[in-house]
Amino acid sequence: MEEILYESILINAAQGYNIAKLKLIGLKPDTYVYDKFNIDSATYAQNVAYYTTDIDAYREMNAKVLDRIKAQLAVDDSIETAERKLKDSLRTARAKEIQKEKQEKGKIGNNPNIPTRTVTDSFARKYRKDN
Repeated sequence: MEEILYESILINAAQGYNIAKLKLIGLKPDTYVYDKFNIDSATYAQNVAYYTTDIDAYREMNAKVLDRIKAQLAVDDSIETAERKLKDSLRTARAKEIQKEKQEKGKIGNNPNIPTRTVTDSFARKYRKDN
């Protein structure tokens, strides 16, 4: 029953997040759990009714499911963080390559005809007296 609850929570979360994507891949959220565990809605209702009569067992089972979801979320978050760092490092590396290519072509820094400016140049020019 713990596995059924876990899958039910996941499919309900996915359904709330993006039901169109589930339908696109051919997943039917309404019958997913029944099909996966080869049960029908009556059997599911009987199992839920049984476990809700023993509150301590039901609470313990829900705690295990919650711990499992938290663990999976931590793994997913770490994978997402690693992917984001990789993307950022690739983007930074590519930006450095582009900058180096431009420097080699004389578009940045190497061209003596183009003066390098700083932010303070703009302020200094505004308040400079031309006497």
